[in-house]
Amino acid sequence: MHRLFGRKPPTQPTASLTDAIDSLDKRSDSVEVKIAKLDAQLSVFQQKIANTRPGPGQTALKQRAMNVLRQKKIYESQLQQLQQQSFNMEQAAMTTESLKNTMATVQTMQETARQLKSQSKNVSIEKIEKLQDEIQDYMDAAGELNEVLGQNMTDINVDEEELDAELEALQQESSWLGDQSTAEKPSYLMPSNELPNFVDEEVAEPSTAQ
Repeated sequence: MHRLFGRKPPTQPTASLTDAIDSLDKRSDSVEVKIAKLDAQLSVFQQKIANTRPGPGQTALKQRAMNVLRQKKIYESQLQQLQQQSFNMEQAAMTTESLKNTMATVQTMQETARQLKSQSKNVSIEKIEKLQDEIQDYMDAAGELNEVLGQNMTDINVDEEELDAELEALQQESSWLGDQSTAEKPSYLMPSNELPNFVDEEVAEPSTAQ
C-alpha cells in the first residue's frame, strides 16, 4: 500500500511562541546589520558626490546613491514589520501565560472547594458544641480539684499567750546557757577592759672599771 500511495510526510512539530519570537528577533538583527552597511555606503557616496564636479560622473554617483537609499528603505520597512510581528507575538505569549496562570488558580480554587465540601460533611455543629461543653466541664472539675489540693492542711488553733510564754522561756534558756559558757572559760581567755600595769624600773648603768 505504501508503495502505491506513498507515505504521509512526517508532521513537523509546531513551533512555540517563544521560538517564533526568537526567530523574528534574529531576522530583525540581520536586517539591522544590512541597514548599517547601506548607511555606510551612503556616507561614502555623499562624500564622493560632494567632491565631484557637476556632470556625468556626479550624475552616476547620485544614481548609485539613490539605489542604495531605495534598498535601505525596503529593509527599514521589512525591519518595522518584523519588529511589529515580534511585539504582537510577545503580547500573545504574555496573554497565554496569564490565561495559564488564571486557569491554574481556578483549578486550585475548585479543588480546595471540593475538599472543603467533602470535609464539611463529616463535621457537625452540634457535635462541636457538645465537645466544647465537655471540655469546659473537665476544666471546671480540674480547677475545683486544684483548689482542694491547695488548701492549708496545717491550720491548728494555738493560743497566742502560750506562744509568748514559750518564746520567753526559750530566751531565758538561751541567756542561761550563755552565762554558763562564760563561767567555764579560764580567766586568761576572758576579755578585760582594764589596761595592764607596767612597773617603771630604772635601768642600772654598767659600772666602769677603775
